[in-house]
Amino acid sequence: MSATPQRGRRYTDPRRAARPRPASVRGRRPAARRRVAKLRRLLRPWVLMSAVTVLVGLGYVLYYTGLFAVREVRFEGLKALSAEDIRTAANVPDGTPLLQVDTEEVAARIGAVPRVFTVRVERSFPSSLVVTVDERSPVAVFEGADGPQLVDSTGRAYATVPKPPDGLPALKVRSAAPDDPAAKAAVDVLAAVPEKLRPEVLEVFAEVPGDVRLRLTGGREVRWGSTADSDRKALVLEPLLGRPGKIFNISSPDLPTVV
Repeated sequence: MSATPQRGRRYTDPRRAARPRPASVRGRRPAARRRVAKLRRLLRPWVLMSAVTVLVGLGYVLYYTGLFAVREVRFEGLKALSAEDIRTAANVPDGTPLLQVDTEEVAARIGAVPRVFTVRVERSFPSSLVVTVDERSPVAVFEGADGPQLVDSTGRAYATVPKPPDGLPALKVRSAAPDDPAAKAAVDVLAAVPEKLRPEVLEVFAEVPGDVRLRLTGGREVRWGSTADSDRKALVLEPLLGRPGKIFNISSPDLPTVV
């Protein structure tokens, strides 16, 4: 009896399915795979060499040619300083390939400008440098040999001015420099004074780091002492100033005195 094909299904004659394939057919696919694998092995070095050549060419274009060269320098954060001041300090000629610009070296040159506190230099492809400057902010005025000098929060005198800004206390120390312990202690104490009371501070004295004194409006004096426990001293000071007296000693914040 012969098999009757069912409707809707593909019928394969069992005799044909069981018939072995010729050897030439059986060997055709493995042979093709071997040829493809051999071709891949032959092409692999050429593909790799082509990729390296492209990368080298791209590197040459980026590093040596003017295609990605400096055509613009953008400045951010400038206040008292001008763009020309920073451009001169940066000393990056127009047309310099961006990848040849040593951003750390440029930042170091700009950082040597006295008014510059921090600086960041970044490349912006295809043709720009972005210079972000944080300028020093004055917290006091020091009377230097050449006139009034602005002093920042590190104790550094960074700019001589014809007239000091209103509202800045006078810094009475031997020298205004970050490596002077007395100057550093004085500006640290100024930073600790409650913001509400800062307009009342006229002068800050420090012959040694452990003896900082503040002269306030109304002929009052605050004997702060060292920078130790400054947070505690700041909390004690405001209510203490409400008492009658001229000398407010908070060098020991647990035992403040008023005279």
